[in-house]
Amino acid sequence: MSDIPPEKQITKSLVWPPASIKGSSYIILHDGTVARLLKPRRKGNINYWSLNLGGRLQVLTQKTIDDLAKQ
Repeated sequence: MSDIPPEKQITKSLVWPPASIKGSSYIILHDGTVARLLKPRRKGNINYWSLNLGGRLQVLTQKTIDDLAKQ
């Protein structure tokens, strides 16, 4: 919690939906974080994403990522 009273806090408008930065592969998320868009590898009708999880690069399917996000 902040020790600054709410009326004295400076607020920034949050970006929603995420906004892309022109000429780059970066986006600004709703909390102000900057992220880079990833491109999947496709094999048949399945998207495979290379993600660094737990300090290891892993190739995951879209379904696996969706299941992880629900946990």
